[in-house]
This record gives sequence, structure tokens and C-alpha cells, in this order.
Amino acid sequence: IVWPDSRAADEAEYIRNGIGNAEFYSKTGLWQPDGALPLAKVMNIKKNQPDVYRRTYKFMLLEDYLIFRLTGRYVTEKSLVSSTGWYDIIGDEYYKAALDLCDISLEKFPDVLSCGAVVGGVSDRKCGLSEDTLVVCGAMDQICSAIGSGNISEGIVTETTGTALVLGATVDKPVFDGENPITIYRHYNDKYIYMPYCNTAGIVLKWFKETIAAEICEKAEQRDISAYQMIDEYAEKAECGSGGVILLPHFGGKSLAADFADAFDASPAVGTEDEPENSCDEIIELPATFQRHQRAFGATLPAVSDTAGPHLAPGSPLIGMAPRAGAFRKFAAGSAEKSAGGDFGIHHQRSLE
Repeated sequence: IVWPDSRAADEAEYIRNGIGNAEFYSKTGLWQPDGALPLAKVMNIKKNQPDVYRRTYKFMLLEDYLIFRLTGRYVTEKSLVSSTGWYDIIGDEYYKAALDLCDISLEKFPDVLSCGAVVGGVSDRKCGLSEDTLVVCGAMDQICSAIGSGNISEGIVTETTGTALVLGATVDKPVFDGENPITIYRHYNDKYIYMPYCNTAGIVLKWFKETIAAEICEKAEQRDISAYQMIDEYAEKAECGSGGVILLPHFGGKSLAADFADAFDASPAVGTEDEPENSCDEIIELPATFQRHQRAFGATLPAVSDTAGPHLAPGSPLIGMAPRAGAFRKFAAGSAEKSAGGDFGIHHQRSLE
């Protein structure tokens, strides 16, 4: 089941009612159960496909399954399992109260190892690797990104812009602020990482290409270039600000302090001008604008509570990884010069007139 699959909305509501958002957040670092939560999905399987649940020996994430095929061992990793809702990131153990609430057996889950832990040698000769090859636990993709960028100690922030847009701020000890909840995962070397994110950054380009930009796609095909390259070319010619038109970034819901789980109908904000190519700039500027707000939100981390400590002191290094598209770099630079919060005022609206 792919991770954005939100089939388990009813089960998520059951978990929210049974545990409460505050308690759930303080244990898992996930501020609210939703229909995409793996814990809710397993509960959904047990309710709707009881035979599948009964016959399942272990519920595993993708990396877990690959490791199993290579080594024959059933293991998972701490940052990966932080995304599931069935792991207590502070107690560093399975969240038994949540599993009991959902009537899910603890025996159906693999052992939990740390990032970089050696699992063992290769046992599957069919894969073509030597039996002496060591297999180790990796990590959730954004954790790997942070580690590769050197973000493994408190005071460093990484920013990754791709399909989604994610900030990562390493801390020694997290603070769970119910009024300003930020997603928190286990990190490398027994640290933690704050991860405010938006699921729909670069992926909005795909939506734009497939729903509005048919004419652009035809022109790109005639030139034998990618439609995305042409979108970028149009966007590079535009000024920052998208002519006053704002595209809501939350096509897949919102993961910051306020809940906008249904704020996805942003299409009226796009294509309001005569030609679709005139909308390219606002599509490119979407992740750049959200990037600015993520930075501003991240800058408030030291003020999450009086006991949070100076996690992000002024001048903390910010390491960014973003698309090579010139248009994005331009809008990101222009967006950074603006004050944050100016276009958050419209986020409660389902669409723009």
C-alpha cells in the first residue's frame, strides 16, 4: 500500500477518539492520526480483509521487505517506524497502548534497529551479491538526506525541495507543543529531528501539466523537449509575485500547526489569465513561497516552549537541496526577501474568486 493512500479515515478517527491527539503526539511525534497512517491502515485491513490480516506474518515497510529478501531477517529502523503511529519515539519501543486500542498483535511487527545497524550477510544467492556483503539498516528518505548533508547535531537545518518540501532540524531532546505541533522523528545516533513539510511541492507541476497545460505539452512535443522544461522557460520570463495570483500549496492537506486536511481544491487559483503559460510562474513559485513560510516557521522552533532551549539560534546553518530549475531558484530568492505570513491569510478558503 503506497504511503499517501488515505483509505483508513474511519480508523484514524477511531484512534483520535480513543487516544486523543495530544497523547498520540507526545508518544509518536505525529500530531494527528489521518487516513494515511500505517496504524490505521493495518486496522482497516483487519476490519475489511480479516483473512489477509490473519495470514500476514509481519507488517513491514518497503525497506524492511527489501532487507528481508536480502537477509531473511524481519527488522525495521527507528526513523522509518516513526512514521507509522505504532512506535513510541520517546520510550524507544512499540506503542502498545495504540496497538491494543486497535486490537493489533505486537507479534506481527519486526524487530527495531538503529540507523546504520548491521543486519547481517546476504542470504539470497539469486540477487547476485556475495554472501560476505553486509546489509545495514538505512533510514527514512529525509533522514538520509539530513545525514548526507551533515545535519546530525543540534543547531543545523536542512531543506529539501522535490516532490515534497521538507525542513529538518536536529535536536537532542524534542519538545511536544500541542498548540504548535511539528512532526518529530527519531534521527541518527539517538537524536530527534523536527520535520515540518508540505507533501505537494514539485508534484504540483505534474498536476498542472496533466490538467491545464495541454497546449504547453503540445508545443513541447513539437520542440522535442520535456513539458517541464517549457514550463520552466515560461516561468523564468515572469516576475516574482505571479501577477497577484496565489496557488494554495496544500493539495495533499497541511502538516503544520493548523489542520487543513481538506484544503486541496486550488484549481480556481490557476489559469485565470488568457493563456496557460501565464500560470507557469505561480506553479513554480508555489514551492518557493512555501519554502519561505517553512523557514519562518522553523525559526520559531526555539520558542516552542520555555524549556525548548536554543535549538535554532540566529545564524544557524541552513543547508538547502532544491531543483536545478532556474525559475525555482529565482522565485526562491525573491520569496526569501519577503516577510513571511503575508499569504497565509487565504489558506482557510477552499478557492479564490
